[in-house]
Amino acid sequence: MSAHARNVQRTSVRLIFSGIGFSAAYFLDPEHGAYRRQQAIDFIRRTRKSIASTKVAGDDPTFAMTDGLVPEVRMAAPREAEDGLRIAR
Repeated sequence: MSAHARNVQRTSVRLIFSGIGFSAAYFLDPEHGAYRRQQAIDFIRRTRKSIASTKVAGDDPTFAMTDGLVPEVRMAAPREAEDGLRIAR
């Protein structure tokens, strides 16, 4: 293995562990961690439900998979999500 390949591998492992560390700190924060975890769980459930509801036998898979996930055209003023989840644009 060349020196460049080892450096790339080391850097990628460091990035992975940094991402895991930041994620753990974000979701295990004593003040806001429970709320953030619940938001993430709700988001995953809504996404799975949206995907499951668009899968219908005989439909075009490209249309079915993107129909519920493509954001609407941006309005002049930013909209707030109904349940309080804010997504950066």
